[in-house]
Amino acid sequence: MGTRGLIIVRFNRRYYVRFNRLDSYFEGLGASIVAGIPADPDEYRAWLDKERAKYAALEKKLEDEVYELRDGVDSIPRGFYNFLEFPSELPLLDNLDAEYTYITNLDQEILTMNQGIHWKLANIPRKDNLWLRSIADSVYVGKPTICLETCPEEYVASPALPAPSDNMEMDINFRLVVPAASVEGGRSMLLAYLLARVFEAYQRQITQFALEWAADSFPFRELVFALVSIASGKARLNPCVPGPEVMELCADRVWAETADKEPPVPFGTMFHRPGEPPGASPSETIYWLDDVLVCLTRMPDGESVTRAVDYGWDEGFGHFQIVILSVFDVVFAEVSPGDDDLPFVKVTARMPLSPIRKHHCVSSHPRERPAAKPNMNQRFATEDRVMRSFPSWDMRIFDRLFVGCAALVNFFNVAGNRRAATASPGRLPPELYEQIIGHLDHETWNSCLDVSQQIRQICLRKFRLDHQMRLVAPPPQLPQGKHKKRPISFHAQNVQSGRIVQLTPCPTYLNPLWENRYNWVPVIGDNLKLAMQNALIEFKISADSEERTHNEPDSQISS
Repeated sequence: MGTRGLIIVRFNRRYYVRFNRLDSYFEGLGASIVAGIPADPDEYRAWLDKERAKYAALEKKLEDEVYELRDGVDSIPRGFYNFLEFPSELPLLDNLDAEYTYITNLDQEILTMNQGIHWKLANIPRKDNLWLRSIADSVYVGKPTICLETCPEEYVASPALPAPSDNMEMDINFRLVVPAASVEGGRSMLLAYLLARVFEAYQRQITQFALEWAADSFPFRELVFALVSIASGKARLNPCVPGPEVMELCADRVWAETADKEPPVPFGTMFHRPGEPPGASPSETIYWLDDVLVCLTRMPDGESVTRAVDYGWDEGFGHFQIVILSVFDVVFAEVSPGDDDLPFVKVTARMPLSPIRKHHCVSSHPRERPAAKPNMNQRFATEDRVMRSFPSWDMRIFDRLFVGCAALVNFFNVAGNRRAATASPGRLPPELYEQIIGHLDHETWNSCLDVSQQIRQICLRKFRLDHQMRLVAPPPQLPQGKHKKRPISFHAQNVQSGRIVQLTPCPTYLNPLWENRYNWVPVIGDNLKLAMQNALIEFKISADSEERTHNEPDSQISS
């Protein structure tokens, strides 16, 4: 049978993914994998030691020959052995329509089938194929489980870390406030949309693995750093054109020719420069991003707020802002000196970043996903319904489902405004600054955001997407009323040709004609730039777009 599957081995937190073309169902490939794991305890221990030694040798070979980027060259090889992707702690899991997935976890000694079925590797119930008979559909569509009425729990495992405590007590003087979470203006809309797109792109990794990540783990740090980089405007958008044959079709050749000729280093991989760790994120779980203190934690709660306040205060800061994040939730805080020379904190309640919640994750114990009873209607988890509707998203998603993303963008925008306000205004008239800024390259334009409040506002009115494109007009007038569809849309201008078009999100598979497309890949990091290829954002030129030239006056977008 032509049933596709993924054969994955986890060792030292890295996933080695191979593709299986045929007979991947439980009775076929699943039974073969189970049969390959010795049942005898002594034989099992010898097999486990041998497997770990084999993958330790593979890891060393990768480090010695593949992952270290030498001579300042960031180009990477096309592949490694017959692995589907470069082994990483944050696998892409490009499933090629794979219906079955098997993970032999050599770290925790667990065999996982189809994400949510977890067996103890040394104690799989083989008699009368009990493991096979115990596999059942859960009450959630697409999330299988183990029927605990059929199989005793002694055979069942969970790779998830113990749930963190939720301590809302704060040993500080504080006041609860509500953050600004409305999306206004083209720049805020674009950044909030991009954050939502990241959650859509990495939904599978989050729902499958996030409960296994400590705050200092590589995937946790990288994803959170990507979120704050995008929200603060520090991430770049690289034009994405698949190849020369597609470039020939692009109506905007000036823009298309700025796309990367070589594939950039993929986000989430283990590539690194000599003597440096992989990834773009700081290795710490608390760090400064400009003048905002970023704190990583599995549970944003009162205890983590107190810890972050003490950290910034002890470093000598009297006024500062804090953002406390997990991959699920966010808390915002602002610190200032109180009357007693102790910190006074304005703090928000915990807010969801996306519709993906902890109870949607499948690395928890199978008891968290009860087996469906006969004739029971299965339910789609909320995040599945939302992510499946990605092509038809409109502005309402930020009001209901990605409110934390919208608030994160606004929070960093306020921080940027305050930072720029401390600088002295320039001496030239605003019109001259506007002319100068309109001719800057992307890096210089980005640096100007902190020069002064006046220059920052000029920059934000024509927000740069990349070297060629910028936002120049507000989104079209949105219908009012919570039940009215409010499209995500932008006006963008090529700074060289002067061409202005209206762009609306549209995945390539819905509109494959490159004659009217603009696609971008978010790029994270300064020293080593990493491309979030999974989070590609794709736009088409709107059918009612009226092209203008740079000679016509542009409307302004709000900042």
